[in-house]
Amino acid sequence: MEMVKIAGLVLGLSVSCAAAADFAIAVGNPIAANMPAMKSAAFAVRLENCTSETHAIEGSAEGIVNGERKSMELRFFAAQAPNAYVVGQTWPRAGTWIMAIRASCGETKAGAIVPVNAQGIVRESSRFFSRAPTKSEIDAMVGGSAQSTCPVTRGPAFTPPPPYPQVLQGGVFFGNPNLWVALLGDGEWHVHREKIAWWSTRFDGPQEPQPLTITGRRLDGDASPLKSDSAANGSHTRDMGWFIMTAVDFSTEGCWEITGHYKGEDLKFVVLVKGGSQ
Repeated sequence: MEMVKIAGLVLGLSVSCAAAADFAIAVGNPIAANMPAMKSAAFAVRLENCTSETHAIEGSAEGIVNGERKSMELRFFAAQAPNAYVVGQTWPRAGTWIMAIRASCGETKAGAIVPVNAQGIVRESSRFFSRAPTKSEIDAMVGGSAQSTCPVTRGPAFTPPPPYPQVLQGGVFFGNPNLWVALLGDGEWHVHREKIAWWSTRFDGPQEPQPLTITGRRLDGDASPLKSDSAANGSHTRDMGWFIMTAVDFSTEGCWEITGHYKGEDLKFVVLVKGGSQ
């Protein structure tokens, strides 16, 4: 953790809801006039009610950029005021970010999860703890932010060639003649298991009982890989023609990228799962 002494810092801080005598983390926007060294400061932190000579602070920026989870170490710059620091802007301005902060004062711990945006910290959404925040709490906050940043696939719509169905009620077809898929609804799935129908002009239903494989990964956090049925079944109806019916299981909710693999063709799409199981 890099620390640099900065003089003349004025802090407007919001403190956690801990009791007045409890060790806690306070956060706020730094206010300083005509101080070039402060131009890169994103926000300020102060260790409240810490009288121990042994104290420490560290943290990480956790975010999602273009659908991918990112993690970066925070840089704390020590201010002239006791136990006060500013945090330098080390994370990209693109994407959605939260700050996970951990501090100690002697044997006592404290923590905070602080969302940030282009204007600074988001006070009303910040969370404070009398301990370090857990990984699940951090992931949950990042996942909540991910709902607005998950690049859910909603098109462009693909029109299959005859004799395949060219209009999908309640959704769109997505892909190309070599491999396309039915995307229903708004791209938000509220179940941990979902069936997916695929088509290809190269698919010979009666001759290919298990023609397609599926892989998947969570974009906004750690998760076990996507599971799919060992067999992808060829199916046929009068309205839909020959298609490949599959089913997938998600280990957790979040932003998921799904890839279908068929005869050298890979088709990817992204969904937001809100009802996964642990």
